[in-house]
Amino acid sequence: MHLKYDDEDELLADFMTYRDDYNYTFTYDDIHLQLINRTLSDQLMCQSQSQAYPNDDRTYCNTTFDSISCWPIALAGTTTTLACPRELNGVKYDTSKFASRHCYANGTWDIYSNYSQCRPLIDFHLEETFHDTDATSFIYFVGYSLSLVAVIIALFIFLYFKDLRCLRNTFHANLLTTYLLLDLAWIITASLRIGPDQRHMSQCAMMVILYYFQGTNFFWMFVEGFYLYMLVVRTFTVDKIKFKVYIFFGWGLPLIAVSVWAVVKVKLTVPNASSGSSQSQQVVWTN
Repeated sequence: MHLKYDDEDELLADFMTYRDDYNYTFTYDDIHLQLINRTLSDQLMCQSQSQAYPNDDRTYCNTTFDSISCWPIALAGTTTTLACPRELNGVKYDTSKFASRHCYANGTWDIYSNYSQCRPLIDFHLEETFHDTDATSFIYFVGYSLSLVAVIIALFIFLYFKDLRCLRNTFHANLLTTYLLLDLAWIITASLRIGPDQRHMSQCAMMVILYYFQGTNFFWMFVEGFYLYMLVVRTFTVDKIKFKVYIFFGWGLPLIAVSVWAVVKVKLTVPNASSGSSQSQQVVWTN
């Protein structure tokens, strides 16, 4: 049932009044639910269902809408529970489970609603999606494993035969090393994400390492191109550049870039007090 208005101006005026009187917050569940916007009529309907405070000296939290559920008046210092939504974004959820939200002693709601117990009902289409995901992961594992074997063979050839040892082939060997480490890092990271023992800190550490090796891979490609340019265009100055400069570009600069990214990522991560999870603020380049 939705509220009815004679024209859009009347509806907009009513909404502006409610907006000033109530605090609208956007909430999320870091496991299953995503940020969504409810229609204006749903928000107004929630406010129209609000009840008057009991006539006593106790403190209460007001009726509020968190973009998913309409939370009724609650006594300060208590936690309110509501049944999980029946359907959200076309996905059906188990209504026997409950979402919760805490009302603080000062009469304000927790900014987060805890929907961690709301689980989607697995149907045939979702199971089919899971099977497709497993097949895709298997193909990735096979591809990275074959790449790892090929890189090891190529790296062995460069290191074993002394006749191949020169500055240019040293660059090749470093580039192959980045491929080797990148393949290993991806396999370990993927194994941690799909394994039964999913430790959050170990996954974060492996993601940082994975990004670092991705950076070294691109930077050693840059070193190869830069050396070729110096060899062809700046023939008489190529020998003036020390090998340690190339090492710094290939291994050092990615370390600096990834370290700065990791620090900023940690600093801009906001803990979710209700569900014990964390969400990153909207800084695009840190995602």
